[in-house]
Amino acid sequence: MKKTDIILFIIIIIIITTTILLKIFSNKTQGTLLKYAKNQTNIAMNKIINDTIRKTLSNEESNDIIQIEKNQNNEITNINFKNNKINKILSISTNNILNEIKKETKKIYKVPFGLMYNNHILENLGPNIPYIINILGQINNEAYINVKEYGINNSIIEVILDVEIEYQIMLAFVKETQKIKKSIILENKVIQGSIPEYYGNVNSLLK
Repeated sequence: MKKTDIILFIIIIIIITTTILLKIFSNKTQGTLLKYAKNQTNIAMNKIINDTIRKTLSNEESNDIIQIEKNQNNEITNINFKNNKINKILSISTNNILNEIKKETKKIYKVPFGLMYNNHILENLGPNIPYIINILGQINNEAYINVKEYGINNSIIEVILDVEIEYQIMLAFVKETQKIKKSIILENKVIQGSIPEYYGNVNSLLK
């Protein structure tokens, strides 16, 4: 073989080997860094939902959503729910959560490259890898009623708000879609004795 052919052959081998090693390295690092990004984003989303709902409920009284009617014998005859108040809380909380998340999507988050070493001493070494969050679609909110037994001949009736957000994490050359769903109790009450089979206007609430 000519000297030029040998050099060309060596160069090709080096390129192929380097490409394979970079691919293996990339897969390993992206998996580790993406996991960190997912965890941090999940924490941020949970905080946004909790803080926003708590703020909404502090501005909108929710302690009279469940209304219990009794007869002269102190027996429960009917349970009603203030649908207009629930719908208002749903609407306000959805808008507030969406606004807060939009603020987050304008930020550039960073993942310490040293995390790939799985060593706390080395995790701050190297450059920070930026990633962003994109919200996919709208926030899905819905309220429903949950009744469960509580002690002897008692029950707890709850009005629960479900919040679901779908978002996408974009990190370097990889992206992944995630969903977060949280259930938050708007109000609950302990009911002593039996509960009527028909809970007032609950059917319209669940539509």
